[in-house]
Amino acid sequence: LSLNDDAKVVLQGNIVNNLGDEKYIFKDATGEVVVEIDDEDWMGRKVTAENVVIISGEVDKDHNKPTKIDVECLGAIPVGEQASLQINWKMMYPKEQAFKIVDNIMQLAPMFEISLSYENQTIYSHKSIFQVLITITEKDKFEELWNNEEVRTYFKDKQILKTLWPIVRQQVLDGLSRLSLPPISLPWIM
Repeated sequence: LSLNDDAKVVLQGNIVNNLGDEKYIFKDATGEVVVEIDDEDWMGRKVTAENVVIISGEVDKDHNKPTKIDVECLGAIPVGEQASLQINWKMMYPKEQAFKIVDNIMQLAPMFEISLSYENQTIYSHKSIFQVLITITEKDKFEELWNNEEVRTYFKDKQILKTLWPIVRQQVLDGLSRLSLPPISLPWIM
């Protein structure tokens, strides 16, 4: 590896050999490297050379020894119809001021948090905060509608979600791609 000592890495590949003393050979498309995985990080999982795994950790360079990766997190990538991937997400607004109206501009900042877990271990998390500005053209009509609790709740909880969800979905796919993780489709919200 041409990275500096203590550089953070996320790798996807296979653990192909157990060297003993918590050391293993990890192989991906670029080659092989020794990884050190503490016994407790396995959490009872059985991984074979055929299983694709994600490891994250730090590069450990020693002058007299080969470079290795100290693994901080080990996760299996779910494949096939048997995979039990949990997708958790929520949309929320800042508690201080969910909506702010200045002049004829409504400002809101919805935040989305999404996490993907496999076997109760988070393999990916994502947070997006949007700054949305809406021009109010008919202030009297807007105020009449905005004072209706049902309309305001629908707009806040449904319309903003439906409008922004395709962007959030794409951001998650882009994030997974940047980490060399397989694409996972988030559900459409109708």
